Order: sequence, then C-alpha cells, then structure tokens
Amino acid sequence: MEDRKDVGILDRTTNPRKISEPQVWEYALQRHLTPKGEKHRTHWDLRLGDPKTKTGHSWALPKGLPGPGEIRLAIQQPDHALWYFDFHGSILPEKYKEKYTHPSKNILFSRDAYGVGKVYKEDRGKVEVIEADKDHIKFTTLHRRYQDTYLLFRGKDNQWYIKNISITAEPKRKLVESKPKFKSMDPDKLKFPTEYAVMPKLDGSYATALIEENGIRVFSHRPRERTTAPIEYTARMPQITHNKVPKELAGTVVRGEVIAYKHRDGKIIPFTATEVAQLLNSSPLKSREIQKEKGEIEYWVFDILKLGGKDISKAPYHVRRQLLEDFVAKMQKLGIDNIKLMPIALNDQEKQKLWETIEKGKYPYTKEGVVLVHPNRPNEWVKVKIRPTIDAKIVGITEGEGRLKGKGAGALLVIPEGSKQVTHVGTGIPDWLRTDIYLHPKKYIGKTVEVSVLDVFPEKGNPKRIGKLRAPALKKIEGKPIKELKFERFHIEKNL
Repeated sequence: MEDRKDVGILDRTTNPRKISEPQVWEYALQRHLTPKGEKHRTHWDLRLGDPKTKTGHSWALPKGLPGPGEIRLAIQQPDHALWYFDFHGSILPEKYKEKYTHPSKNILFSRDAYGVGKVYKEDRGKVEVIEADKDHIKFTTLHRRYQDTYLLFRGKDNQWYIKNISITAEPKRKLVESKPKFKSMDPDKLKFPTEYAVMPKLDGSYATALIEENGIRVFSHRPRERTTAPIEYTARMPQITHNKVPKELAGTVVRGEVIAYKHRDGKIIPFTATEVAQLLNSSPLKSREIQKEKGEIEYWVFDILKLGGKDISKAPYHVRRQLLEDFVAKMQKLGIDNIKLMPIALNDQEKQKLWETIEKGKYPYTKEGVVLVHPNRPNEWVKVKIRPTIDAKIVGITEGEGRLKGKGAGALLVIPEGSKQVTHVGTGIPDWLRTDIYLHPKKYIGKTVEVSVLDVFPEKGNPKRIGKLRAPALKKIEGKPIKELKFERFHIEKNL
C-alpha cells in the first residue's frame, strides 16, 4: 500500500487497534479551508498517530471538536502519514507544479485534486489513549493546561461520532465543586481534652475523586475559564487514575488533599502549596516530567460522600471514617499505593501529641496546623493554622487598585529583621487603615510591624538570612494590634 507522499495520504483506511493499557499517541487538529464554490468550505481534521503502527488515523469534523458534554459528527478519512500532522500551508492541483520552481515545505501538490485548499494548524501535541478497539477510541489531551477527554465511537448507523466527556451534568458537577465549610480557630484557643478528632492540615490542593468502573477521575472544586466544566487533574495522576476498580465501588466519591514530597538526606521534604499548584496547573505532560524529576503526586483522602453510588454525606463522621478506611484498604489491595488515608487522632493523648508535634515543626508532612472534625456530627470542620510571626520595618507603600485607586494603600513594603528582601504585605489591613496610610505615608514609613506568615524561606545563596515570606499578613504596628489602634475608622468607599 503506497504512501501518497504528495499530500501525506496512506492508501488505506484502518480502524484503531485494540489496546488495554493507556498509551501516549501523537495528536493534531487541522482546519481545512476549501476553494470558493465548494458547498462546505471549512472543516476540521482530527488526527491520532499510533506510535506502534506509524498510522495517523483521521476523521473530518464538520463543526470542529465538541465542547464539554457535546457530541458531534466525525467522518472517518483515509489514514495519513505522521509527518503530515505538522503540515500547514496550501494544497494545490498538480497542474500548477511547474509554476513553482522553488520547493516549499508549505506547499503540496495533489495529483487528483484531493484535499485542495488551505490547511491551518489549530492544535498539535500529545494525547493519552486510554482504551481503543475497532469501534471506539477514548483519549485525553496531555499538552493543554485544561485537559479534555473525548470518546470517538461508531454508532449503530456505522457512522462515527465524537463526544467530549468532561463533567457538565449538574448533579456530578455540583458534587465535585463542593468543599467542606471550615470554621477557623486561633491556635491559642485549642485546648485539650477536646471533643473533636484531630487530623494534620497538609499543605496541598483540595480535590474530589469520582470512582468509575473504567478508572478514577480527580477534580478541582474550581471551574475552568469560560465553561461550567470543573478543572480535571486526572491526566496528571496516572499512578492513581490508570486503574480499574471493582464494580461495587463505582459511584464512590471521596474528598482529599493532593500533595507531593521528596526525600533528602533521609528526611521528608513536603512540596509547598505553590509547588503542588505548579504540578496541577501545568499541562499533564509537563506535570509528569516534573514528577519524574522531583517527586510523585499522592492523594490523601479524609472524607467519603458516596459509597457505590449511595449518598452517605449526612451520616456522622465516625461512620463515614470507617467506610473510608475500608475503601482505602481496597485501593491498596489493587496496588493503588498513591491513595493514602489521612491520619487521625481519636483519643486525648494522641490528639495532644499530634498537635504538639506539628506545633514544634517535627511532623514530617506539614507545619501548617491541624483540622478538627466532630466525630458524632455529619459536617463540622475547624481549621487551626499555625502562623509564626516576624518583625519588619516599613520602607514604602504601594497605591491601591480598583476600588482603592486614588483612595487607599494597596500594600506595605517591608524588610524583615535580618533580611535585605523587600516583601509586599497586603493582607490584614482594614480599609480605614489603608486610607490613613495612603493620606499620611510619612507617618508609617520607618515604623516596626509584626507580620504573621505561613512560612519563611531562606535567602538564595545565604541560608542564614531571611528571604521570601509566604502569605504575610499584618498583625501589629509598633507593638499594638490593629484592632487597638486609635485612628478614625471609616470605609474607603465613603472617603474623599
């Protein structure tokens, strides 16, 4: 079977081969504009390149790729050579070949006028083919920030269709976008014994997992830009999601924290929330590369909302906890080691020991604090964050933006003691204080402030000196808490 090198066509039309394990394939989406006078001038060509057979399976999409939840017609085309995936330019009838004396990689000549027109490269990258056979192929994009999962399938009429199977259905979408409502407690107010159970507060990203028969899907509670579909993390976590689960677990929904850590000198070094966010906000392909180099993602679960499709979200937490432990044990038996059970302290001695270990900075996975949950109530959650404080000096201010523009300060510029690094502090400043700082900056520059932070990073090249501060918030000015400062208090909207 000859390779039609003129326009990249292979003289055959084949169906995808059967695969049972996920594989990375080549992917291209090209827009084809045909000459004037044609009835349908524009269509899109979807191409999936099998690395084993070197075949570019092709479908014409009259209306392009479907959005989340949509289904569109896909017309199977002859197979194409993989080199054609990168082509963009013009395809001309062969009779014009003599007029072009200088070869161009952006011009092809068709000996039978097949494909004549202009070809634009809309998208190019990699996809992960999750499953395939002669009648369907399921794949996920790996090169985009927001992954999409598509199902190409042959209908009863022998015609192919493509469906975007990202979650949009209202019940499922609301489920993955939900998040526990946490109250906050100052560390000084946490006393033992306490009626609450105690868990470590890990420094990662909250996520919800849906357990389906053909795999596990993991989602952020945040929606994607310009669409109702939630952000999906699944393709970034193949060590978790590339697993079949027993039918009785299908429909299970769990909540957890996505974390990552590395080992250094025999110690566990957890990723910061920023580093975890980098793994989750990068394209799946880039995320996998970073994980190979720095450390794999893990999913630590702390709650279960559904079990086998049955809603258990209103059951007391101690009941759900037992079911969650059974679920994680089954995952471990399946070899899914990257789903872990969030540790919990239930008796007073364990609770106090866990808190003190974290408070002293000796707990290996976090320094952030703890989460309290009432074992006998359905959903009562409390966060207790540990925020160390440092002293710093105000060296400048920035003007506010938006509603604060021309009326209030945006942030204080401070230099911590023992540091040369200027830090912006924009949190913890009430509107009345922003106004006063903006109107009377000289009154504040040079004053000492106390700033609470989530973490303090050493200066690059000089680990003994303070560098960047994570999530700084203003607490005191010249030793006085903000609430006690005796300035005239008024809202910025009413000022000037």
